[in-house]
Amino acid sequence: MKKILLPTDLSPVSAHALTYALPLAQRLKAEIQMLHVATKVPVDAGSPKTLPTTAADWAAQQPALAEYSEVPISYTETQGAEATDLILEACESEKPDMVVMGTRGSGGLRPGALGGVTISVIQNSEVPVLAVPDSAHYKPIKHIAYATDFNNESFNVVKTLIAFSRLLDARLTCVHVRGEHEYWDRVKRMYYEQLYSLDQVTPSLDLAILHGDNVLHSIQEFARTHEVDLMAMLNRRRDLIDSLYGHSLTREAVLHCRMPLLAFHNQVQH
Repeated sequence: MKKILLPTDLSPVSAHALTYALPLAQRLKAEIQMLHVATKVPVDAGSPKTLPTTAADWAAQQPALAEYSEVPISYTETQGAEATDLILEACESEKPDMVVMGTRGSGGLRPGALGGVTISVIQNSEVPVLAVPDSAHYKPIKHIAYATDFNNESFNVVKTLIAFSRLLDARLTCVHVRGEHEYWDRVKRMYYEQLYSLDQVTPSLDLAILHGDNVLHSIQEFARTHEVDLMAMLNRRRDLIDSLYGHSLTREAVLHCRMPLLAFHNQVQH
């Protein structure tokens, strides 16, 4: 991993994302490309009325920057009508390995927790997106939980996450929630067997099969009881975020996690 793109609207929410991006860049020996997204509508609502006018001026005011002075940072200013389009254009031209974005919310993936821009970037970007809730308290990433449903795309993400977790000296747990009446077809069984074989030869990899019909609640409980620092998921369809909100599974089930979410596109970048 060589480059991290950090979109910012110069708000405290973006500053919170920076506190995650800096140590991550240091650990991965990556540079940070800070993208000031200036639009008619801010990237995150609730920004102060008086803000610096450039990314460089804004960054100079962030206390975290002094602690990570060795991390290379470049600054880009961009302006347009739609923040999502500007960020996706930057992903296309700059070829980052990851996008880190701050999100406003109460610590859970529920309506309002991810801003509309972040949702749109996750849905449309082919670059992995790390969404950092403003309620998350930074700590080194030592345990990553990846929600998998045992398919070819998901298995590719596992291999990517194994390499990522090694760079962070972190443990990776692949979590699958199996409903009471869920039928495992030949494909699911095949990828389960492949993942199980991989688990046997990868010391830092664990496999957890949870049982329950409420997928989101099961993942929530696992994250809470196993001290998960980062959740990872695969975005294959535009309705993934809707399912996280509960529209596809249940409106009451909410994943309350005060931790970042790393979302992969189905075309995994290595």
